[in-house]
Amino acid sequence: MTPQVTVGMDESPESLAAALWAAEEASLLDVPLHLVHVEEWPVTAEVPVLSAESLVERYESLLHATTDRVRQGRPGLDVVTEMARGRAPGVLTAAANESEVTVLGSRGLGGVVGFLIGSVSLAVVGRARRPVVLVRSDPSSSGADAGSTRAGIVLGVDTEQPCDPLFAFAFGEAARRNEELRVVHSWSPPRPTGTPPSWTRTSAAVSAGRPPRDWPRWCGPGGTSSRPYG
Repeated sequence: MTPQVTVGMDESPESLAAALWAAEEASLLDVPLHLVHVEEWPVTAEVPVLSAESLVERYESLLHATTDRVRQGRPGLDVVTEMARGRAPGVLTAAANESEVTVLGSRGLGGVVGFLIGSVSLAVVGRARRPVVLVRSDPSSSGADAGSTRAGIVLGVDTEQPCDPLFAFAFGEAARRNEELRVVHSWSPPRPTGTPPSWTRTSAAVSAGRPPRDWPRWCGPGGTSSRPYG
């Protein structure tokens, strides 16, 4: 694994937001920032050679401009750029598996609705063995209320899956950013035989604050039990 933070770059506002977030993360980790754009290859009839060459120049300029942008606030940040060839999902997944963190842009739908994840982001998130962060472009982030959107870090726990790396990443992020860490686990109580669905929903709501007796211990960094960070 290479000690670096990798960003998949294109020309979208979300990609720039991802690069700015990743620059902060690289500074906190004291590692280089790796900006990479994947040139889809091979050239097809729809993308002739001459057009492909012009696109290479275009995206090289994008990488240089993004480097200048992230260094405005962090002059000493070590930034490495790369133009890669291949299929974006595969190239970025390989890069993610060799990085501390990989950051990708995501077009947000806002509010509780969540993310509209593109096919590339979805493929990388599903295949990568290392942390992948999706960053939305928030037009209001430059305003006076930008700080009000930061409400700590939420860690969703699936007690049936190995979670040591997940806990280690979440606790590390909370410590580096001096943020509150909330650990959340949810479950569905078994539905008694012959019970109408409306009763089950009520039962789930009432019992949501009390875990069942057979709830397994949480696993934390180093195999120890963990408590919410605060």
